[in-house]
Parts: sequence; structure tokens; C-alpha cells
Amino acid sequence: MHQNETVICDGIHDLPIIRCDPTDTLHPAIYLAASEQDLESNRQLKEYVRVSTLLCSTKLTQNPDLMHLLKWRSHQDRIPDILTKVMKTPGEEIVKFLQDILGNLF
Repeated sequence: MHQNETVICDGIHDLPIIRCDPTDTLHPAIYLAASEQDLESNRQLKEYVRVSTLLCSTKLTQNPDLMHLLKWRSHQDRIPDILTKVMKTPGEEIVKFLQDILGNLF
């Protein structure tokens, strides 16, 4: 997830494969938090796994404007701007969050 609480975009992503020996000090939490540049500086990245993602969720979104609307209390000064941007959001994304959106609007 991104810092704005949205999920990575749908698409194809290359994930580096890092082989560690049992004496390696690279803890899984460090690996998950590291950037690709950090990992490349420590190891030779030769292999990747290619994954394709397609988000299907009623709690997570890839749309930052929709997330701002759902978390409107932390963005009260931008509500008119957020509503304007949400009006341009595709209908299928709105339908997934309709109950939450209506709950927040009312």
C-alpha cells in the first residue's frame, strides 16, 4: 500500500528473487521495507517473478480521490475539491464503495 492508503495499480509487476543463505542477516521485514535500489546495492539481482494484479475489494482502492472522500475527516479543508474529483471516478469504482460513500455523505 502507498502512504495515502491506496493499493498499487493493477498491472504487471516484477518482484526480485533474492536467495539468502541461512547465515544471512537480511530479515524478511527489512527486505519488505527496502527499495529495489537498497536490495541491488547489497546483492546481485538476477531473477524476477512476474505477477499480474487485479484488485477486487470493497475495502481497498487504487483511487486516491475516493480514499480522501472515505477519510474525509482528515481532509475537511479539501472536501469541495475531493467531491469534484470523485465525480470523475468510474462508476464501477463508486459502486464498490457506495455504502461507505453514502454513509460518509450523510
